[in-house]
Amino acid sequence: MTACVDLTQQTAWVVRDGKVVVGPTVVRTGFRGYATPAGTYRINKRDLREWSDPYEVWLPYWQRFVGGIGFHATTTYIHDATLGSHGCVNLLHADAVAMWDALQLGATVHTFGRRPGT
Repeated sequence: MTACVDLTQQTAWVVRDGKVVVGPTVVRTGFRGYATPAGTYRINKRDLREWSDPYEVWLPYWQRFVGGIGFHATTTYIHDATLGSHGCVNLLHADAVAMWDALQLGATVHTFGRRPGT
């Protein structure tokens, strides 16, 4: 199972056995100064609800893949290109649930491209 994040197009999807099984869907990634890094990683922590100490918010459907960066649901408006995360890949609730159901600890995450303006 591999999660793919196109930072340039702000989209994500999950592939299993060469077939897309989740998405593609819109995401919001890190804005200027907090760019989501491109690379290949593995999910190394999962929690249905993780507390973010630095930002003092809950991160529903948390799936960390590098440093303090991971997938999680957000309740804020995701379709505004002027907004961004502090590096995480923000998903709408239904998409975060679908990613949670499709992925597991150790799953590959491949991020590529570069968010415009970062």
